[in-house]
Amino acid sequence: MTVATILSGVRTAIAVTLVPASIVGGVCAALWAMNSGIDPVMVIFPISLASLVLVIVMERILPYRREWNHSHGDLRTDALYYLTQFVVGGLLAPVLGALTIIIGGAPCNEEVRQNVGADHFANDASKGVRICDEVYGE
Repeated sequence: MTVATILSGVRTAIAVTLVPASIVGGVCAALWAMNSGIDPVMVIFPISLASLVLVIVMERILPYRREWNHSHGDLRTDALYYLTQFVVGGLLAPVLGALTIIIGGAPCNEEVRQNVGADHFANDASKGVRICDEVYGE
């Protein structure tokens, strides 16, 4: 086996595992940070941005498929898409955080409510209506 063959294998291994490793690493870092008490809103953006930059840079340096590594003139579209996702997500986070979450169904109980982070639970529709009346004052 030649050095060129070994290097080619290493390049292929890195190219194939980069995105999955970035996702797994980002999820692990986010879980660690949130378990350390950092607000999820402050965790998600930097980790997502770091993963995105890593994948973009490495795709240029070490593409999964070389024939994909040509400009199609859509960099501006891609950049605007990601910018829009981050900005809209950032603007909606406080709104979504202020919503009251009610889960329901026969298997729901206090333990399930706590595990999923809901504000209330209802075992049946009438209890759900009562909770909505209490929360929204109607």
